[in-house]
Amino acid sequence: EHLLLMKSAFIDVQGKLADAEQRLSIVEKKLATNNSEVLAQVVESHCAMQKQVTNLESALEEKIKLMDTIFGEWPIKMHTQAAQLSSGEHLLPVIVKLPSFIINKKNCVDWYSTPFYTHHNGYKIHLNVCAGGWDKSKGTYMSVYLYRMDGEYDSILKSQLRGKFQVTILNQICDSGHHSASYRVRANKGDSEPFWYCKEFMSHGALEEVSTTCQFVKDDCAFFKVDELRS
Repeated sequence: EHLLLMKSAFIDVQGKLADAEQRLSIVEKKLATNNSEVLAQVVESHCAMQKQVTNLESALEEKIKLMDTIFGEWPIKMHTQAAQLSSGEHLLPVIVKLPSFIINKKNCVDWYSTPFYTHHNGYKIHLNVCAGGWDKSKGTYMSVYLYRMDGEYDSILKSQLRGKFQVTILNQICDSGHHSASYRVRANKGDSEPFWYCKEFMSHGALEEVSTTCQFVKDDCAFFKVDELRS
């Protein structure tokens, strides 16, 4: 829909610009005549149409910039996210899709993502989301956890995983307004408890809120981004 509106506006400005340039050409031909009676009027018209052409060119430039912003940066970002979803490497940062969100939330189902790695030949971890909430947050908040798993490269890594990790639920209709939580953690090999968790990650009220610029759950799916912050 946005593309059709922008395309229509783009064509409209192009048409006006072409019309103004054609009229300007006619004026310039009249300027070449020696008819002194119309010369003043022609000069005035020439200046007015030159100003119109300049304004139309500026408007066209602004619309092109807007089109580049809407249909240039956003698809690239979405393509990057899609590539991460389908990547066989699954290295941080990763974006994972939680399907069947409504039934998971209703039944307080524990959902686990496909495992991923902190870096190449790094620690193996996975995301756990309880959309309906856990413990005291059950029924009011969504709970999110990160677990360390036994990995293929543990023998060449330090026994303790340290770092600052961030989990984000993505706003699916705008590239802003995402919701995140981040904590600095330590995780030892063999730990059965989550090394990162937020039992009150997001309230159900905020989670279900829908506006023209924000929607976290769409088509019964939610997307989560997991990253390690280097600061």
